[in-house]
Amino acid sequence: MEIIDRILLLLAGREQKELTDYLGLKSAAFSEWKSGKSKSYRKYLIEIAKFFNVSLDYLVYGKETASSNEIEFMNDNETTMMNLFRMLSEKEQDRIIGRLENMVEESHKFKNK
Repeated sequence: MEIIDRILLLLAGREQKELTDYLGLKSAAFSEWKSGKSKSYRKYLIEIAKFFNVSLDYLVYGKETASSNEIEFMNDNETTMMNLFRMLSEKEQDRIIGRLENMVEESHKFKNK
């Protein structure tokens, strides 16, 4: 996955104008990024990472840097899930956590039969 693909993934559910306004750019610049005509987004990577509240490692390489407390890196699905999760409101996050807890509980019940 290319950097622009991750930017588009992170932008899901938001207006590209929010990002271009944040960066002080015209929307035409973003259109050029999407079409592949320009890769000028590279000079805005720090600001883009701040806008989405993600690490540069994720934006550039698609991987989060593991903290010293982590035993292993997140896989691509986990990283994508975490970035999507961060876009939700706190209420939506709580609802998702509840659903996941129920799914895990049901899974354990099924395995134990």
